[in-house]
Amino acid sequence: MKPKELSGFFDKSIKQRGYIVAFKMFKAVPSDLLKYEEKGPICLCQAIKRTNIYGSKMLLTKETKQACWFGEFSLGFSEHEKTPLLCAILLGEGTVRKMKDDMIRLKYGLWNAILFAPLEFYDETSVEPDGVIFVVNGNQAMTLIWSFYLATLKKPTFSFNGHAACEIVAALLTDKSPWLTIPCLGARALAACQDDEVWTGFCYPHLKLVVESMTRSNIRFPMPLEQIVLFPPAPEHFITKIITP
Repeated sequence: MKPKELSGFFDKSIKQRGYIVAFKMFKAVPSDLLKYEEKGPICLCQAIKRTNIYGSKMLLTKETKQACWFGEFSLGFSEHEKTPLLCAILLGEGTVRKMKDDMIRLKYGLWNAILFAPLEFYDETSVEPDGVIFVVNGNQAMTLIWSFYLATLKKPTFSFNGHAACEIVAALLTDKSPWLTIPCLGARALAACQDDEVWTGFCYPHLKLVVESMTRSNIRFPMPLEQIVLFPPAPEHFITKIITP
């Protein structure tokens, strides 16, 4: 299936919020994509959510002014050998060093740019995305993860400590697909993340396995989980006492 077909499949079967965010890393950017270059300042989480909400196409390069050091550090765009001053003052230098050590990150200097765009957009390009990010609720995330598990018997990876949800990109590029995370402090403050929002990511080849599994097993969101509609109201429940004629 091509990207646009995949996008249409999930629009109907998962009903995720907004666009499916697909990303591609580059060492050298194709000339036809340079028109999407973002000057910044911008946070990595904002790029993810702008694509998700508005269908934006955004190319972030090493020259793009980053508004959040966590994002550029995770992408390997900056080493940040010195602890950022304001962060160190607020949290303590030792804490910030440990946060850096704990972050999933790509090797410094390995990549020079990343493109965020709706999954369907890649039908118009000569490149295939490296990974995708679904912005979903817990039930939708469960449906995606369960479908993948039925196809591979592989559990998702989850690691989170309240900051840098944007490391989902590096996670998917370092053999940690599928990856499940909760929007962090910055994403909630700057990227319009909602209380019940979960980011669920897959490397691109895994996405096709999810489709095959959902098609084979006829899995769809919402899952038919509520058996309570098959039984009469429990006599002892206070709602039953209120509604009984």
